[in-house]
Amino acid sequence: MISGTEQMASLLAGGLAGTVASTVTCPLEVIKTQLQSSRAGHSQHAQTFFTVARDIARTDGARGFFRGLLPTIVGIIPARATYFWAYSFSKAYM
Repeated sequence: MISGTEQMASLLAGGLAGTVASTVTCPLEVIKTQLQSSRAGHSQHAQTFFTVARDIARTDGARGFFRGLLPTIVGIIPARATYFWAYSFSKAYM
C-alpha cells in the first residue's frame, strides 16, 4: 500500500513534470500552429520554421512564443498528476 505522503508526491511530481514539459515545448507548438495555419490559407510566400519564429519575435517579443500556455497548463496539471498517481498506485500492487 502506498502512503498518503507518497501519493501526494506522485500527484505533485506529475503536475510539475507536465508543467515543465508544456513550458519547454510551448514555443515549438506556437511555431508549428502558425506554420499549419499559414499553409491552410495557401499564403503567397512559403514560410519556414525560422521565418515564422522571426515574425513572432518581431511582433510579440518573447511572450509571443508562450501564447496559449496558461490554458495548456490548466489542462495538463490534472492530467499528468492523475497519470503519475495511477502509475505509482498500480505499480505498488503488481
